Amino acid sequence: MRKPIATLLAAATIATTLGSAMPAAFAFPPPPPPLRYEVRPGIPHPGWVWRPGYWNWVGHRYVWVGGVWLAPGGPGWRAGWHWVPGHWTRWGRWIRPHWAP
Repeated sequence: MRKPIATLLAAATIATTLGSAMPAAFAFPPPPPPLRYEVRPGIPHPGWVWRPGYWNWVGHRYVWVGGVWLAPGGPGWRAGWHWVPGHWTRWGRWIRPHWAP
């Protein structure tokens, strides 16, 4: 009878010790800075779509990526899709800015 109690106490002590060594909370990075004001240049050709500038998380900081005009059918073009700015999930994962249906 004493052996199971001793084993249980030892396991509880180890679990308490290991649990206290773990960080108490996950520190999320700060939210991105306010969006920058961009002067949108005139549309280069009919049918082109403006992809606005955004803050992108790179390493340990935010980096501004300026807006650009996208040509139909060119790289980054998604007909009928909308632009989703980068954001943090509640689990601390950075979702890069992207086009979504």
